[in-house]
Amino acid sequence: MASMRNILALNDPDPKEMTIVEHLEELRRRLIICIATVTGGSAVGWFFKDWLFGVLDAPLRQYHISLIVTKVTDFFVINLLLSVAIGIALVLPVLLYQTWMFIAPAVDLKARRYTVPFVLVGIVLFAIGAVIGYLIFPRVVGFLVGQGSDLVGVKLLPTLPDYIKQFALVIIIFGLVFELPVVLTFLSMLGVVSSHFLRSKRRYAWMLGLIVAMIITPGADPFTPFITWAVVNLLYEVSILSVRLLHR
Repeated sequence: MASMRNILALNDPDPKEMTIVEHLEELRRRLIICIATVTGGSAVGWFFKDWLFGVLDAPLRQYHISLIVTKVTDFFVINLLLSVAIGIALVLPVLLYQTWMFIAPAVDLKARRYTVPFVLVGIVLFAIGAVIGYLIFPRVVGFLVGQGSDLVGVKLLPTLPDYIKQFALVIIIFGLVFELPVVLTFLSMLGVVSSHFLRSKRRYAWMLGLIVAMIITPGADPFTPFITWAVVNLLYEVSILSVRLLHR
């Protein structure tokens, strides 16, 4: 157990003793590791890009809509973006670990033992959010396509880059929203927030969550945004519980 704590601490220098140059050198080292791992993961992802495109294109197929390209470079750019997306997903544990190790010196040694849970929980929550975003996106497409159903003689021809960007944005937003417990728990480690503070701001958090839910989940029915809002509220309550358990 003692050796594990030493590994998680990584003998990082006291941040109070590090100069600005040393902080920048540490950041550069972490970024190089992240870029190298993403590059390697993207190389592997190149062989699975067609599969990922089939997954992303599924919501459009049910509406019999075909994607078009307007530039000769679009095919290569989209293939590259799909490969990078797969690469990031493959090396996400490394990215989260490097992020945590860079900011770990800002917290005490006791808090650093949560490195492994931080990485694992972050991955699981982001994956859950991404899956929910993927399941909700067809509703977004249906709502947007339905807006032109009364326009006679108008045919929808979405471009491939725009569609991929919109789809990726929805998935990323949901993935990041589900990181709320991890972010608030880490802020509590830094002394920025407390469980009392989060409870006192619950009303404002609910209002903000409703606004966000309405923005990211437009749909033909009124239920999807409120379901999303309920999920965001649940994540906020989980955050409060996590902060209380950590600092009880």
